[in-house]
Amino acid sequence: MVSRALTKPWTLSALKASQLKYATFLMGLPSAGSKSELENLITEEIARPSRALESHRVLSVDMGIRNLAFCTLDVPKTTNQPWKVKTWKRVDLLEGLSHANDEEAPQSKESKLLTLAEQKRRKSAILASVSKTAFNPSSLSVIAHKITRDLLSYQPDTVLIERQRFRSGGAAAIQEWTVRVNMLESMIWACMETIRHSNDTSSGVFPSTIEVNPARVARFWSAGSYIDLLPPNDLFLGGVGSTEMAKLEPKKIDKQEKIDVVRRWATNHGDSENHVSIEFEGEAAKVAKAFETKEKLSGSATRKRDAVSTMGKLDDLADCLLQAGAFVRWSTNQQRIRNLVADAHIQHGTEIEK
Repeated sequence: MVSRALTKPWTLSALKASQLKYATFLMGLPSAGSKSELENLITEEIARPSRALESHRVLSVDMGIRNLAFCTLDVPKTTNQPWKVKTWKRVDLLEGLSHANDEEAPQSKESKLLTLAEQKRRKSAILASVSKTAFNPSSLSVIAHKITRDLLSYQPDTVLIERQRFRSGGAAAIQEWTVRVNMLESMIWACMETIRHSNDTSSGVFPSTIEVNPARVARFWSAGSYIDLLPPNDLFLGGVGSTEMAKLEPKKIDKQEKIDVVRRWATNHGDSENHVSIEFEGEAAKVAKAFETKEKLSGSATRKRDAVSTMGKLDDLADCLLQAGAFVRWSTNQQRIRNLVADAHIQHGTEIEK
């Protein structure tokens, strides 16, 4: 029989659903859905222009009003250099209002002689009075505009904003505080979009703004202890996705797990198993030190309260850093998977059939 060349175009439909799920997981996409839906997700994602992250600054925001956290993560020119974190903060947006009210109040001789305890009580009273009106649209819009301006002053190339949920834990009711944070989130987006269209930036180039699903970030880094977070070269060969996705059990990621991931980064300057290399500089180095000491929920009631309070503060800081790292890794994985798909097309494009 005479051999003849046949063109057999390779497509994602040739893969198993588990392989498609693994690919979407590695790019930070939804990994649930039918096989055709997953194929479409991957096709659309790899068709997008790849993000040039060399010498790129990512500013990541973990939403909150009393506990908004953000950090800057600088991606180096080459992949063999570490990420650098120079800014890493947690702020109470209401404190700015309370300080403003405190400064406007006349300072009497008696007020200058207040004891520390009395000063704390006075501050609490001012903050309480501020809180009553701080969540009106007229007040919250001022807060949103100021924090947006503050964030843009770090001159990021990309701004990541944690996507807020309307409900927690599947509860039927929507908590009032959740509504407030959601309102602030929407206002920050509106401020970003307004400034973008007015082209009112010092550099002239406005950063891209991206919403990020926090559950997807937590699940990604939590899985790093038992699956590979970089696409293997044999990703599209039989059995690879099945093995990895079988290890990825659906579960709720608690605060301590996220803090532990960042603690490893802070203590070891990254995580060699997950190919993370990171350096903390300036004020961020001081924050990283706080992660190196593990708080124990044992002992006296006071110690337990302090540990819970510390965990809450670290949780917000951990979230914004993990979000930044996930975005960079997802972008890298997107480019790598695009190349693997291109290679698969070349390898399977022409075969000899006898």
